[in-house]
Amino acid sequence: MAYREDRRLEIGHHAEGRDDLAPRACVLVERADPRLVALVTHHPDPILGVAPIELIERVARASASDRHGLSALFAAIDDALAGLMARITDPEEEFAVGWSFGAHAVAVERVGPRLYLAGAGNGRLYRLRSGRVSTVFGGQTVFASLPRGSYDPAELADTVEKMVTFVLGGGRRPGQVAWHGPVELQVETGDRLLLTTYRTVQRLTSEDLQDSLQIDDRGAAARAVVRRGRAKVESAADPQLWWTWGEAVVLDVG
Repeated sequence: MAYREDRRLEIGHHAEGRDDLAPRACVLVERADPRLVALVTHHPDPILGVAPIELIERVARASASDRHGLSALFAAIDDALAGLMARITDPEEEFAVGWSFGAHAVAVERVGPRLYLAGAGNGRLYRLRSGRVSTVFGGQTVFASLPRGSYDPAELADTVEKMVTFVLGGGRRPGQVAWHGPVELQVETGDRLLLTTYRTVQRLTSEDLQDSLQIDDRGAAARAVVRRGRAKVESAADPQLWWTWGEAVVLDVG
């Protein structure tokens, strides 16, 4: 659909969790226009114990400028990753090779009258339409259906693609491209979008998401998603499952 160019991307946002397990850095971008909404979280690798601070800083700088959109965001991330890769693949660094930083990212940008999606790692995007929730981005099935990661206009170079895959959740899994998009979102007036992470919704069902997202207030809906996700994890009888941090952004299409 054609998105009204004079409309802001109005959002509701909520985050909570254990302070000792919070992301080392989190960037929620809602630019001054705003045309771009992006959620980027980074959990330090449990063994390396480090986070890509340079990456966070570059994303923040790129997002703060009116001249930049998704293309510049990708370029800033690629540039920052080049230095990070040199460090984490240093043969003298114990446990360096084969580990990722546990980063999750999902972004929605308005370009003219249309909305575009880009995502990485365990970022998730869900759509509520007519009371029903569907997955737009997240999981291997959806990954496979999206265009190969690229930024305007050429595809990522092989070396850059490997860096992005390696650092943003790719690890050693062959053939997985971490960044996907930008791809046009198929939306209608009245749709509601949820930008979140796998950690937040890992135990939630479609019914859980539907109930939370049908709350009128965007902020309250985002809070309901996070708190329901937390309650489900903390009540699960699974010693390998524990709550760390939840993050949700709710965006209405008008």
